[in-house]
Amino acid sequence: MKRRIAPVMAAVVCAIALIGCGGNTKTAEVSEIESAGEAESAEEIESAEEAGSAKETESAGEAGSAEEIESAEEAGSAKEAESAGEAESAAGAETADAAEETENAGTDGVITVENPGWEYYFAGEPGASGSQIITLQKQSEQKNQITDEEAWFAANVLTKPGFPYEDETYRYDVYGDNGFDVYRLVLSDSASGAQIADLDFSAYRYADDFVPEDIDFIGQRICWAKAEEGVLYVATAHNTYAASSPHTAYLTAVDLSDFHVIWKTAPLMSNASTFEIIGDTVVCGYGFTAEDDFINIIDKKNGTLLEQIPIASKADYLIRKDDVLYVRTYHTDYTFQILMRDEED
Repeated sequence: MKRRIAPVMAAVVCAIALIGCGGNTKTAEVSEIESAGEAESAEEIESAEEAGSAKETESAGEAGSAEEIESAEEAGSAKEAESAGEAESAAGAETADAAEETENAGTDGVITVENPGWEYYFAGEPGASGSQIITLQKQSEQKNQITDEEAWFAANVLTKPGFPYEDETYRYDVYGDNGFDVYRLVLSDSASGAQIADLDFSAYRYADDFVPEDIDFIGQRICWAKAEEGVLYVATAHNTYAASSPHTAYLTAVDLSDFHVIWKTAPLMSNASTFEIIGDTVVCGYGFTAEDDFINIIDKKNGTLLEQIPIASKADYLIRKDDVLYVRTYHTDYTFQILMRDEED
């Protein structure tokens, strides 16, 4: 009890002492308390203001950060949008380029030559026929050694023909499954090299009648081609017996202005490696082992057979030099004088 009473008594004594000091002391104490209160309040206000300022600063910082983030995001979005726009523009440019390439491909594309059938065909003017008709007068006939072909060309000062080749107007290139079974003919300007046409003769490859077991041998190819006065003449044939597929060995005339077929000969007219255009005629050859062999003279205006000259074996090459036609067959060589029909008469 003594320990708890002592503090209380000390407090009472202090209070009496304070009262005895007069009112000014009390007032000073109150003033000090008020000042202390005001100071405390000021500190609290200042602390509050500082806290508020800090809060505002923090909020401003957060707002600034938010704005910066938003600005950064907007900048990123703008950059992405710009990149997307550039990508889209690039894609559009590529699409335009692709469209242009497609358009060019369409302009320079392959032209399929229609096959009018497997019999004689003529789409020209009725009664059309050539006026400069030739005939051939045999000058020489001599057996060859079969393997001396190169020597025959050299002895007669002749150039061995073959694809590709050029004349004064055109260049002729052929393509197909390999170097032999060719059915596409690319015609170009011999001076500039510019392509004129890429002609597909696929429709001429397989006739509608053949021996099924011989299917591997009856594919018809382009044997030779020559253009003159706006008309392309093309020989197509297979390289086996006519009995395997009798609709073979044709000459076809194609109008180069629109690539329609003007005429197509009857079958078994031309399977030699070349033909010659002389006057208003096309001189070609047909033959094969155990078959009749001929030189055929065709009217180039309508595709009809004008004259047929028997020879000893299949003609391989027919080459004109001046007024002489040189003919190389499998085992016999010929020369013929070229005469106009009226000269012969």
